[in-house]
Amino acid sequence: MTWRFAANAAAVLLAAVVPPSRATSEPPIEYQVKAAYVAKFVRFAEWPEAHPTHGEIAVGVVGENDFQQAMARLEGQRFGDTRISVRSLDSPRILDQLHVLVVSSTQSSDETARYLRAARDRPILTIGDAPSFTEDGGIIQFVVVEETIRFAINVDAAQRAGLELSSDLLRLATNLRDRLH
Repeated sequence: MTWRFAANAAAVLLAAVVPPSRATSEPPIEYQVKAAYVAKFVRFAEWPEAHPTHGEIAVGVVGENDFQQAMARLEGQRFGDTRISVRSLDSPRILDQLHVLVVSSTQSSDETARYLRAARDRPILTIGDAPSFTEDGGIIQFVVVEETIRFAINVDAAQRAGLELSSDLLRLATNLRDRLH
């Protein structure tokens, strides 16, 4: 066996062992799918006149580097005359500048609750993947159903925030939460 053949064989084996997302420094597919959902969610939401978009939807992301990396790929995407801008957050201080807040489940439940309290009653579409996100007052929660990423919606939280969610979006949700406990 020549060294060239051995090097090629090792490269093939390494490519088979290293997940493609890591080999190309791409975020894991789970986060890419969630980011794509976020891009779709903003198209099916309307903000009140008191919090206009002015052609830009400002998205803040809290937690998980892979999630932030996937969300960063939305930067500059357009739908119609509206452009998406994405920022990484380390504090809820700038929530008034946001239209969307995405909170990763890697945040502690206390940290998630802190962001949700700060966003409560503000016209901010809150999206997260923690198991109790909608129960805790978040608007859209990613859930896994039969190995597929889906979402649940807390309608009361959306109404409290003054957001209108399209009936098409509501129909696609796996669960609609009408009342908070």
